[in-house]
Amino acid sequence: EHESWPEEGSGGLALGGTLFGYPLALAATRAVLTEILTPEAHVRTSERGARMADGLDMIAQRNALPWSAFRLYCRSGICYSQTPPRNAAEATEKADFQLNRYQRLFMANRGVWEAIPTSGAAVSFVMTDKDIAFYLEVFERMVKSLGQSRRD
Repeated sequence: EHESWPEEGSGGLALGGTLFGYPLALAATRAVLTEILTPEAHVRTSERGARMADGLDMIAQRNALPWSAFRLYCRSGICYSQTPPRNAAEATEKADFQLNRYQRLFMANRGVWEAIPTSGAAVSFVMTDKDIAFYLEVFERMVKSLGQSRRD
């Protein structure tokens, strides 16, 4: 039995290996926590998330769609209903999974990735206003493609 391993039931925690506690990883962690994930950065991502939601609402209105944007700090996305859901049951009822799959595929093929189906985009700490404008541009192109497919 290896001497550095804690005995069963000792309450000890065995950590080790290449990725644990080496100086570069610790320095990078400290830099991220003190220089990037600051309270000001969280405020900025929330403001940009609201800006993205405002843009989604404007696109829905411009295209006469009964959709609305939800706002959850840095995360914004589209609800395929006029009013955002208030709970999980309403979210399931108002979801359009087929439309969401189309939206995600359309946007991914144009350089925009939404990682979690129906959850919308999350504004990251490095996103700029230009990135938000690009997201909204691709989203509007997706909306217009829906209208074209109905005419074809």
